[in-house]
Amino acid sequence: MSGRVVLFGGTFDPVTTAHMAIADQAFRLLEPDEFWFLVDNLPGERKSVYAPAPARLEMVRAAVGGDPRFTVSDVEIRRGGETYTVESMDELHRLHPDVQFELLVGADSA
Repeated sequence: MSGRVVLFGGTFDPVTTAHMAIADQAFRLLEPDEFWFLVDNLPGERKSVYAPAPARLEMVRAAVGGDPRFTVSDVEIRRGGETYTVESMDELHRLHPDVQFELLVGADSA
């Protein structure tokens, strides 16, 4: 795998139509090779989540539906523990050294 991948990470607790609208617009404007939703396991900076990680992962998968533009990644959930972007980026670069990853960051995270 190679090319540009936009990562849209978050807790998605719950995933909303706003998340999907942002993803749609980002895909149209940035024209990446792939666009991945990166669902947090347990956000390190935000301790309280309502839904457990597997449920949030399934909510994002349901919201994406069959849209071929989007992939839902469980890399952070499989790693377990608190989720930090720097650790996820290290892991993704190790797994996919030929990919240029770009982060889509919301105002709440910036």
